[in-house]
Amino acid sequence: MATKRQLGKGPRKPETPKKPRPRDQRLPGTEDHVIQEIENAAESYAAARDERMELTKVEVERKSAIMATMKRHGKRHYKRDGIEIDIVTESESVKVKIHKPATDTGVDANA
Repeated sequence: MATKRQLGKGPRKPETPKKPRPRDQRLPGTEDHVIQEIENAAESYAAARDERMELTKVEVERKSAIMATMKRHGKRHYKRDGIEIDIVTESESVKVKIHKPATDTGVDANA
């Protein structure tokens, strides 16, 4: 019994990529008018986001440096003068805690 391809369908045509549909054009008089408050808020947000993203890169580099230093010294836990560092094995990460020293309560220790 012959297959469909053998019955005369012939070779397949190469598929042409579909062209993206053109975007709808705005009709005259329907454009959004400028709302400066929204634009200022958006620019402020974008600046803060970009700054955070840059800081994240720096944080990752410094976290890697702490991890390498801890491994180089054979430490899994470090605690001294309010600084506490633990290596988290499951996620190959580091937890760093900085404890602030107790603030003066206004009572003189010599009294």
